[in-house]
Amino acid sequence: MGVKEHLADYAEYLRLNKTLAVKSKKKYISIARLYLMTSNAHVSLDSLNSFISDTNKGNKQCQNYKYALKVYCEYLNHKDWGEKLLKVRAKPRKKQFNYVSNEILNKILRGMPKVFKRIAFVQLKSGSRFTETILLKIENIDFNVHPDLIYITVGQYAKGGKTRKLRLHKKYAPMLKEWMNGRTWGFLFLKPEYITKVGEEVDAYADNQLRYYNEQLGRLGNLYGVDNLSSHYLRHLFADNYMKHGGSESKLKDILGHARIETTLRYISIQDRLADEVMVNMG
Repeated sequence: MGVKEHLADYAEYLRLNKTLAVKSKKKYISIARLYLMTSNAHVSLDSLNSFISDTNKGNKQCQNYKYALKVYCEYLNHKDWGEKLLKVRAKPRKKQFNYVSNEILNKILRGMPKVFKRIAFVQLKSGSRFTETILLKIENIDFNVHPDLIYITVGQYAKGGKTRKLRLHKKYAPMLKEWMNGRTWGFLFLKPEYITKVGEEVDAYADNQLRYYNEQLGRLGNLYGVDNLSSHYLRHLFADNYMKHGGSESKLKDILGHARIETTLRYISIQDRLADEVMVNMG
C-alpha cells in the first residue's frame, strides 16, 4: 500500500472514530503525512491507530494528536522522528496582546453582528473559548447555585472534553434570560434545529463561524487601532481584567481551562504594570 492509500485510509478512520480531540484531526493528518513520507519503516496503519487509541486511554500526553505521534515514534524506537516532525511544525509566537480600554471594546462590540456581539460579551466576561461559547446549552445555565454568580457548565464542547464552570455576574441574568427567549433547552446561540444534528456537523459549523467571527474582530480592531484582535485576544483581555481585580494565577488557570500554569502566565500581559502599581501604593 502506498502513501496515498495510507492517507486515504487514515482520513476515513478519523472520520469514523473520535478517540481523540476532534479539532486536532486536520492537524494530525498533516503530521501523519509527514511521518509516512519521511519514514522508511513499513508500519501498518492499523497498528498506528490502535496504539494511539489504546495510549489515549491512560496517557494524558496523548490527548493531542501530535503528542500521540511523538509517543508512537518513541514506541518504534525512533524518537528522533517525532522530535523532528514536531520541531518542523513549531511556530514562533508573534502576536502581542495589549490591554484595550472599555471605551474601545464597546465601540467594537457595537459594530459586530448581533449573535457575535453576544458571544464576544460572554467571552470578555467569562474567559470562555469561542467554540465553548457558541455551543453553550441553555440547560447547562444555572441561576440558583450562587447568590451573586451564574454558573454555566461546559464539557462536551470544551477543549479536550474537560468539564468546567464558566461564571457570569448575576447582574447579567435578565440579559441571558432575554437571549433564551422562553426556551429551557437547546443551544443558546444556535438555531433550534442544530440540536438534532450530529456532532461533526455542529463542529464544522462552529469552525466556519469562528473564521467569520475572527474576520469581523480583525476588521473592527484595525478600524480602532487594535492589532491582531481575535477570539483568542478576548481571552487575554479577560485574563488581564481578572488579575487587575485581584485574581490569582492558579485560579485563572482553572477558569481558562489550561492544563499547565505556564500557558496561563502567557495570557497575563499586565504583570509588570500590576507590579508597578503595587510598589507605588506601598510608597
